[in-house]
Amino acid sequence: MEELNTISNGEWAILQCMWNSEYATLASLTRDLKDSRNWTNRAIQMMLSRMIAKELVKSHREFRPIRYTAIVDKSVCVKRENGMFLNKVYLGNKTEMFETLLNECSAEELAEVKKMIDRK
Repeated sequence: MEELNTISNGEWAILQCMWNSEYATLASLTRDLKDSRNWTNRAIQMMLSRMIAKELVKSHREFRPIRYTAIVDKSVCVKRENGMFLNKVYLGNKTEMFETLLNECSAEELAEVKKMIDRK
């Protein structure tokens, strides 16, 4: 897939489940998303169909129950979403974004950020 389609919040939730396991089934997705979302099996099936059409997910119908896997890499999706967020909220200004984030960090988080910068 050359151009990554827009990923909705619901699709992100499903992809997170898939990225955290070898494969997913309709039952495992329903179970994993039960607490954070109030989705029926049918709603998840409809989302999976859309995600297959968008080439985000592949279904493996040779298994029973059917297995689903993400076919988009998490790091690619995260990088793209970060870029979109940076451009939308900060007009591409990374310094402004870092300042905003640093102002919201605890002392422990700032110490960890300093360690990351020192490793760079």
